[in-house]
Amino acid sequence: MSFLKFHHVFFMLLALAAMSAFMIPPRFTDPGRAQVQGIFEPVSKPTRLVALWAKQRFFSEPSSDPRTPAVVGDENQRLRVTLANVSAQLEQLKLVNRDRELLGDVRDLCTPVAVTGSDPGGRDSLSTAGTTLQGIKPGMKVLYPGGLVGVVDRAGATGSQVRLVTDRGFKLLGRFGRFVTRNDGNVEFVRIATDPILFTGQGGGILLSSNLTTRDFQSAGIQNGDWLTLDDRDWPINLSGYKIGRVVGSATQVGSPLFIDVRVAPSRNLSELREVMVMVKN
Repeated sequence: MSFLKFHHVFFMLLALAAMSAFMIPPRFTDPGRAQVQGIFEPVSKPTRLVALWAKQRFFSEPSSDPRTPAVVGDENQRLRVTLANVSAQLEQLKLVNRDRELLGDVRDLCTPVAVTGSDPGGRDSLSTAGTTLQGIKPGMKVLYPGGLVGVVDRAGATGSQVRLVTDRGFKLLGRFGRFVTRNDGNVEFVRIATDPILFTGQGGGILLSSNLTTRDFQSAGIQNGDWLTLDDRDWPINLSGYKIGRVVGSATQVGSPLFIDVRVAPSRNLSELREVMVMVKN
């Protein structure tokens, strides 16, 4: 009798388990399962560990990455080289943008153009990649963060030529000035009291003025390091006061002691520029 009762209990439990698995909704069985599932942990945990070991030992899948450690090391090295290269390029672009910002308000009027070479014939000029397709035309003014470069002399579909302000025979008018510190500690640019002075390019990176009297030169107190800035009506008005260069020397004219030669040089060697800004708008 007891044997039949045990079977009755067994079949009742089996039926209850089937109903819990397939018929009774989980919302009714989950609360109870949460209370009793820990009872089976002494059996389920060792069984799970044995099953995992057997799977890794006898049924492990081949690695999805067939690369050898040497290949992975080489790829990592290439990635490091690429990262260093990209970082250097980003830093260079930041420097270029910082230099362009030195142009001030006229930056938005300019187009950056790469320099492709200098004049092999001895003239002070630059060959650039700027073309007529970019709107580059003869007569357009050319700048760089340190001041004036010159004027577009020729332009075509494959490039252009820029005549530098230091080219022999290039003429423009300028005035001198210098930075002074005021009593309140602020620094300001002060123009030296002279009329606009004609400067002519001499080649070799130099401009020269020969029409300034020795008396005016001395009374104005012009000295090496003073700036020469543009004061020429033939140039756009928004370039008035733009830097041309610095005074690098002066000497009384031989045979004409009433006049003095004043030499001016750009802040940089213009023939070594890698990029210039062409003023395509006025």
